[in-house]
Amino acid sequence: MNEDRSKFLIQYRFLILNIISVIFFFVMWYVLAQYGVVPYLVTPQKVVMELFEEPVNILKHMLATSLRTLAGFAIGSFVGVMIALGMGWSRVILALVNPFISLIKPIPVLALIPIFILWFGLGEWSKVLYIAMGCFFIILVVSSEAIRNVSKLHIWAGQALGCKKGEVYRRIILPSIIPRIVGGLRIAVTTAFPFCIAAEFLGAQKGLGAYLIKAEVHLTISKMIAGVVAITVLVILFDKVMNKLVGRLTLWSEREE
Repeated sequence: MNEDRSKFLIQYRFLILNIISVIFFFVMWYVLAQYGVVPYLVTPQKVVMELFEEPVNILKHMLATSLRTLAGFAIGSFVGVMIALGMGWSRVILALVNPFISLIKPIPVLALIPIFILWFGLGEWSKVLYIAMGCFFIILVVSSEAIRNVSKLHIWAGQALGCKKGEVYRRIILPSIIPRIVGGLRIAVTTAFPFCIAAEFLGAQKGLGAYLIKAEVHLTISKMIAGVVAITVLVILFDKVMNKLVGRLTLWSEREE
């Protein structure tokens, strides 16, 4: 009983501190904007008014960005996870893919945008494939590190107990790498949004990137900040969903909420 009460008090205090930090953030934002401490900064009220002034318009842009991000994330993550599972299954595949990982690690994904424009143009598929490429890189690097960190002692113990290759993979390697891979998926889904915004900056009629560019052209600061808020909301929502999925897929692992 005392332990439950102690946990409740800890959670209650944590919630109170969260609320205090959020209130402090908005108070500081208001003060900095109201008294002109930060140039071209508008108050939170103006941003909220902007969000509610044209809700259908901003929801349309949020939907376009979400669909592009989901499509790119799904394609890139699927290919990345399949290659990762192949790396865990076969040392030949691991040896073939490892040099590729070493080559792509230093490449800034944003630097590849001009190449994608030349190869695929400014159409919808260009943006989706660019997001997919960014997600694929993340999953591949995370997965390679997960495979490197599989305990050799566990594999040797399984082999000593008579487990064949398939059983070692299913009972030891997969449970070891899946938590890291799905954790990488959580990183990828939140990183996919900046990739999408960057792609939309270059030429899109719909999407939050296009919304921000139009706001910048007309120097509408409240719209620019409203666009940033909309992106933040999307990232938080997708991160929460992915966090729940990670919890479902890794019930056997020790995770602290």
